[in-house]
Amino acid sequence: MDAAQQTLKNTALFLATALLAVVPMRAQSPFTANPNPVQLTGTQTFVTVNIAGSGNFTIAQSGSFFNTGGVTNGTAPTSFTVGLASTVCSNGGTTACNGSITLHPTSVSGTSQDLVIPVTFTPGAGGFSFSWRT
Repeated sequence: MDAAQQTLKNTALFLATALLAVVPMRAQSPFTANPNPVQLTGTQTFVTVNIAGSGNFTIAQSGSFFNTGGVTNGTAPTSFTVGLASTVCSNGGTTACNGSITLHPTSVSGTSQDLVIPVTFTPGAGGFSFSWRT
């Protein structure tokens, strides 16, 4: 009976060790974004942002001059589109607009931190111009 108990203990110890070894592999890995920062211009009004890493996240947006195409959460790896929504912040095309997108990991495991992606709009960089000919 002692041999059977020892085998049972060894099996339980092996399974516990194997479980502990697998759990870190399921942890969320840090997010990266490409491009980072996102730069919108008069001719580049949409940019696809590719997110690498692993795990679920939510998106928080700071700035009203751009949008994320209605995306408010996701699972990395993935991508989403950032688009120009308004140029009002540019004061008639005289100043740049600044904002950011924050990806916040929703998993409690792992060491992932928020990823902040700066977003800018630079007016006049290939923007629209009008000329009158007489």
